[in-house]
Amino acid sequence: MVPSQLEGFPSLAHFISKDADAAIFRGFSELGTRNLLYLQSNLHELEVRVAKLDQEDFNNRHRIDGLVNSARSYRGLKNAAGGSEGETIQRVARVGGNIRAEIPNPDRESYYRRRLDLHLKIKDAMREYREALIQEQQVRSFKPPPKRSLLAFQHFLLRKDGNILLGDDETLFGDLENPIDLVSLNPSEDDRLNRLLRYTCGYCFHDKKRKPYPDLDIFYYSDRAIHLTGYIVATVLSGILLVCAMLCLSLVYARSWGIRLGMVAMFTSLFAIVVGLLTNARRAELFGSTAAYAAVLVVYVSGNLGPPNPAGADQTGLA
Repeated sequence: MVPSQLEGFPSLAHFISKDADAAIFRGFSELGTRNLLYLQSNLHELEVRVAKLDQEDFNNRHRIDGLVNSARSYRGLKNAAGGSEGETIQRVARVGGNIRAEIPNPDRESYYRRRLDLHLKIKDAMREYREALIQEQQVRSFKPPPKRSLLAFQHFLLRKDGNILLGDDETLFGDLENPIDLVSLNPSEDDRLNRLLRYTCGYCFHDKKRKPYPDLDIFYYSDRAIHLTGYIVATVLSGILLVCAMLCLSLVYARSWGIRLGMVAMFTSLFAIVVGLLTNARRAELFGSTAAYAAVLVVYVSGNLGPPNPAGADQTGLA
């Protein structure tokens, strides 16, 4: 049952929340790239400033007391700058048997404070830049939405009387007719066989219990039914390929070895093509399953598991 909601963001949010495949959003790849460039430029500017300060320190290494030690100790740099992150600390020195407070030198502290403040800026800028890098890498790893899900999304968003969003939000999802910046939050794990069943026979798996939008030509299908059907089809198809291969090898059992090996090669190639086209098997998995299939056929041919030879037939095929 569809709740009473206004058209626009409320109805769109309800539509997306009820279907995982409808979780389609903009990736904003161009804006993300520009943001990375700006952050990179900012970090590069800080890098240039560090290089200038390093050169300045090298030139002043004999004129400023403690400069060499501050370059070798971060605590020494903080103390020379008057404290950590702006907090002035009073350093105490023991002279003879008395204790006296060391009077800070404003010019000296300012010299070191510039370096400490620059480090704090680099720390924040580096964290922001690397977080943006990781986020951009994660967004770019998202896959584009499947065509069928995108069509349903377009059908819901673009009604006959126009877009359900108004103003600038009409282009919130960009050009839906030519989507190049859309990502799906629901990665599809279907293999090619399940996708074939979904696109060609999707209405056969119609979930009649889910009809939230009777005024729209949108229906939901059962993923469980599609996966079960795909499993059954794959099992039956693999059995047919094996049985048909054995049957054909039985028919040419009395022929030469060349014909039988050619038949084995043909069915092995057919099996590899079917597995490669209808599944998402990796290369190693494809090689392994094909080798196992070929091994069964070779054992069937060479192990005298076929029908008995007719009288007078030469098993070697050399007669």
